[in-house]
Amino acid sequence: AKVAQAENLGLERISDAIRVFRTGSRRNPWTSPVLRSRMQDAKAMLEAKIKGQPHAIDKTLDILARSILGLSGAQSGAMHTRPRGTLFFVGPTGVGKTELAKSVTELLFADETLCHRFDMSEFMAENSISRLIGAPPGHPGHEKGGELVNAAIRRPFSVFLFDEVEKAHPRVLDLFLQILDEGRLTDARGATAYFSEALLIFTSNIGMVGGSRADNMGMNVLPSDSHTELTLKITGAVQEHFRNKLQRPELLNRIGQNVVVFDFLSPAGISAIFDALLDRVLRRVWRDHGVRITFQPGALQSLKLLCTADALEGGRGIANRIETHFINPLARQFFLDGARDHIEIAAVEEIDGKTVFATQ
Repeated sequence: AKVAQAENLGLERISDAIRVFRTGSRRNPWTSPVLRSRMQDAKAMLEAKIKGQPHAIDKTLDILARSILGLSGAQSGAMHTRPRGTLFFVGPTGVGKTELAKSVTELLFADETLCHRFDMSEFMAENSISRLIGAPPGHPGHEKGGELVNAAIRRPFSVFLFDEVEKAHPRVLDLFLQILDEGRLTDARGATAYFSEALLIFTSNIGMVGGSRADNMGMNVLPSDSHTELTLKITGAVQEHFRNKLQRPELLNRIGQNVVVFDFLSPAGISAIFDALLDRVLRRVWRDHGVRITFQPGALQSLKLLCTADALEGGRGIANRIETHFINPLARQFFLDGARDHIEIAAVEEIDGKTVFATQ
């Protein structure tokens, strides 16, 4: 009430007074005309960065649209407490889940650094919860508070990314019940952080591996599955994981229908990722060393085959192979050729596990 009076806000704008009270910020990025303008081109922007995931991008944009409009939780009357939005990215490794989370952050806030990333494989032990909410009174570091609470207090308008959430200890996951339901979390010092202006993104590989390795090499889903089949299998595995393995069905209920399933990379998606990553390397070499690199058609095709040999490795695997089959021999070539402002690669060949270039 005091905030509303100080800001000259009437009863119809009490939600704005609540926001200012919680965040200490008079500016609300969610209502920015610039953000709403960016949403007009959001699909093209995300597809330029995330290759081969049209279904995941479409569903993500639907959830973002209602988050920006402040309609998340409208059906339950929890509009001013729950986070602005929740996304649960699940699918094969290396297909762009983490990259999409970063791109969403840039889309919403024009600043990728506003994505607070927590690798949940670092929170497998029960006592690791103290890293998030702070050490108990009397323990070393108590006065510093918890990483998660501090980040939310410092930057309430931001994205919180919890990578590989299935690896976290169940007690750590219990924290999300309060965050998703009430939009707040209190640390060991008694400081309360509000997540009502934040977007929460979870990523996971749940549902990728099945039971016996005698069946499809232990894979629960296959690259040949349609998106509908993939969605049914993976969402079923997610439900099984939370209900039976973790015995946390209430957490699954909080996530609701916000599960976004990523496809395996198609040949076209793999090719697009290779082209984008290679172009990034070529531009870096030109910027840092003033050397222009070109390929003869056969050489480029040979390099692409070497770098995209295993589709199941995803984009991360392509990046690793570009480093092995292009960056390593290129660095070697720099010292062999001496100072040159143009290198044309005529052939690329792997000989005894070593990639070599023929240049002109």
